[in-house]
Amino acid sequence: MSNHDIVDITQDEQADVIRCYPKITVGLKFETELGTVDNQTMSNFRAMLRQTFRLSRSTIRSTSVSANNKKPRLLIISRRQSRAIANEPAIVAMARILGFDVAVGEDGAGSPGAGERGRRDGRGIRRRTDHMVYMPAGAVVVAGNTVGGLECWHVTGIRGPALGMGLRHLEYLINDEESTLIEEYKRDDPVIKDPKSVHKQGWEKLREVYLDKQNVRVNVGRMRGVLLEALKLLQKN
Repeated sequence: MSNHDIVDITQDEQADVIRCYPKITVGLKFETELGTVDNQTMSNFRAMLRQTFRLSRSTIRSTSVSANNKKPRLLIISRRQSRAIANEPAIVAMARILGFDVAVGEDGAGSPGAGERGRRDGRGIRRRTDHMVYMPAGAVVVAGNTVGGLECWHVTGIRGPALGMGLRHLEYLINDEESTLIEEYKRDDPVIKDPKSVHKQGWEKLREVYLDKQNVRVNVGRMRGVLLEALKLLQKN
């Protein structure tokens, strides 16, 4: 019983059709971002997706990133409109020096149905929350937490779902010097020093300042430390 047309994924695959939706509710009610109250149910959903898209690797194992000189996969989701990494090439170069097999995908692209299921299936770390549902258990999510007092959103929208899916999570806390807001506002401006005062002006103002206007120039040395930590995690069962 549905007001919507039935989607036959097998027919989509034969016709090389890719369907994109801004939001999906799995089940009869919404419980939490990218998850359910019962994480086992979310695990079953992820298993269904992996079977549907024929993603063979369900779990990251230490041997998969250490044996036979296989490089761990790092997928960087490249944003263009806002919260973009201004020095992305430097981050890519650094990650390759560390030994990662780096791929860069644009924000909103890169689901397994988009033709890169092989590159996104295995020994990997990903950035961007909606890609997490396709990641094998034990993979590492590295997520930046930008300036603006958005910690609660980070916890509920990224860290919580990642852990609930059996993934590992590393937070990269963007400091004032790494935010491009420092180029537009003085250091003692409330936008920088008192984000909660901006929150009180309402959602539209918050979105304008911290979500739409902000990009980041990541400190390569600091990010190197986070990626080294990710490598250590990938060596563990």
